[in-house]
Amino acid sequence: MTDSKEKFLERLRKVNLTLNAIKCIFFKNESDVLGFMVNANGVSPSPSKIPKIMNFPRPNNVSAIQASVNQLGVYRRHIPAFAGIAVPINNFLRKKVKFD
Repeated sequence: MTDSKEKFLERLRKVNLTLNAIKCIFFKNESDVLGFMVNANGVSPSPSKIPKIMNFPRPNNVSAIQASVNQLGVYRRHIPAFAGIAVPINNFLRKKVKFD
């Protein structure tokens, strides 16, 4: 493990990068970055964001629909068949469609 740490730090020196030790946390198995959990298995939505998505208020006008589609779009690659789910919602954004 020490060898990998040394290689990492040597690469930083080689490209002339400096780190602020106060802002850095090294060798964590999992990290929360911009609402996503990043770990050895890949990227997934942060567990703290899932209840917020599930309890997102039901849109009651066109601007609320746009806001909800945009918010959910951030997680589209993690929602199976997102495009099919979004089609009926996006239909409300067309001109001359009455919102019910």
